[in-house]
Amino acid sequence: MTSTTASADSRTAFELARDRFKAKDWAGALAAADAALEGADTMTRANALSLKARVLALQLGRPREGLLAIEEARRLAPDNAALLEITARVRLACGQVASAFGIYKRLHRADPSSGVALRGMFDILMDRMRYAAARRVAPRLEESLGLSTALVPDLVEIALVHRDSPGAAAVLARAPQSPPSPKLERYERTLRSLQAEQALGDAMAGYRHIAIAGVAFTGSTTFGVILGSMPGFAFAGETQWLTNMRTASGAMETIRGTSAPASRWPVPCRVCLRDCQCFDTGFRTALAADESGWYAKIADRLGVRNLVTADKNLHLYWSLDPLFRFDYIILYKSPIQYLRSLLKQHVRRGEPVASLDKDWVSANLHRWAYNYLGHMKAIRPTGDRVVLNWERFVTEPARHMRALSGLLTIPLPPETLQAIRLGHFIGGNTGVDVEALKADPRLVLRPSNAPELPPELEQAATEHDQSRFVASLLDNEYRRQFADRDA
Repeated sequence: MTSTTASADSRTAFELARDRFKAKDWAGALAAADAALEGADTMTRANALSLKARVLALQLGRPREGLLAIEEARRLAPDNAALLEITARVRLACGQVASAFGIYKRLHRADPSSGVALRGMFDILMDRMRYAAARRVAPRLEESLGLSTALVPDLVEIALVHRDSPGAAAVLARAPQSPPSPKLERYERTLRSLQAEQALGDAMAGYRHIAIAGVAFTGSTTFGVILGSMPGFAFAGETQWLTNMRTASGAMETIRGTSAPASRWPVPCRVCLRDCQCFDTGFRTALAADESGWYAKIADRLGVRNLVTADKNLHLYWSLDPLFRFDYIILYKSPIQYLRSLLKQHVRRGEPVASLDKDWVSANLHRWAYNYLGHMKAIRPTGDRVVLNWERFVTEPARHMRALSGLLTIPLPPETLQAIRLGHFIGGNTGVDVEALKADPRLVLRPSNAPELPPELEQAATEHDQSRFVASLLDNEYRRQFADRDA
């Protein structure tokens, strides 16, 4: 076969690879791209390697192999801007965020009007919740690419983080018509809540709210019961369950206007069960009808000025008090310990451990990282913010309680564990034995008894770049706040 014939066959194979790529036949595209490398001229070889990199890194979850392919392509065509942009995307898939951002900046300097470069920088800034920097890039991005449907939720999010309700409303007013996405609908609800709170005035004046943030199975209910035992404080639990219920399908539905009978929908008080006269049907119905001043109303109902809650979820706190008028305790476990807690629930339900795979690890750690990065970056409390590792708290509760007393200026001596006071709270998992505490108010904290992860799942967890990055942020802040406190 002559070199001319080989080169023509190579170009034909590359055309097939592009067709398979457009059809989302990733295996076919990869095979055709490999075939195109045989006898290819320089440009065809570079293009085939580029396509191969996109398939491996961005579609098949093999970013390291994709990186080798795109780096070889760039050696063949070092001045090709399209290959440079693909290199940024592949490096991002490898977790090389700073490198990817640097490439987009380089592309932007070469062509300041490049919407691709601006979008790349903006997406990275939003992914890392660097809102101030994203806010500076946003006008240039909109000027270059227009206000796309995909850009609208991000611009609204930036405005809401900065408590800028007019800015968020202005984005929505000029947004193109399109079917609403769940993300945009959530931010529209948050905007309405922000507008209502700003119109109401400071509903939290004279109140103190300690909000416990985190994810499920992080010790928030136990920790909330401890804080709620301080004199003058009360713990309300997961307050979203005052006005919401689970449907048969597992979705969350407001009790306002529900077709479910009232005898079924109230999630009961953990202390009084369905006979609770504090969180009764009348109070819940009134709260559901008007959610403004949410936490002040709950504090009044409990007869205190100092409220502790464990709503945990980033978007719940954002929606229920978009002015962030609270002290914020970000309670966390390490990523591996969090997965062990999930595994414990999996085993408790009688589900086979063999059904869990690397996708299970990736999906759960992605949610873990997103929530905790949001707790660190999106929520900007008017009070103090403390980052607390639950595993270490359980190991040394006395030291951490004395430290928290100083950090938050609260009366939390270690003796609090010997005199737990139960009021009325709702929701939470089974870690708090209410009946046992009624009989004996001493609370004994024990390290987790969750099962170990299978080795292949633990390996996948240690290689999850996003959760490692967020865990480092949490650990650094925890050490900064607690390392120098007296034991």
